Amino acid sequence: MIALLLLLLAAPAAAQAPGCGFGLGLEALRAAEPRLAAGPRAESLTTARNQAAAAASQLTAAETRFAECRCPRLAEQVGEARQVAELAATAASFDRAAMLLDRAGQVLGEARQRIGRQGCS
Repeated sequence: MIALLLLLLAAPAAAQAPGCGFGLGLEALRAAEPRLAAGPRAESLTTARNQAAAAASQLTAAETRFAECRCPRLAEQVGEARQVAELAATAASFDRAAMLLDRAGQVLGEARQRIGRQGCS
């Protein structure tokens, strides 16, 4: 019974490539989150765009790590958040940038939930 429980808990980690830097991917996600949240509260379009570009950079790093770790669904979801953040970085209006940053944050939240439920997938 204990062995079965240990196997169930180890299953998500077993899918990861050894030494792939999964923790670095998580760090990049943590670094992107406050930037996504700060964008809609920024005092100008330029500041919101800068926050979006910085978040997109962090999300690119996370996406790459998760892909290297053989976590394709997680990498895909983080990639979706990255794409939305990149759109926000070039938005023509503050309202559009704020809306896109909010959407990127929602997608990132869904990715974090995936990690909590399924680990590397």
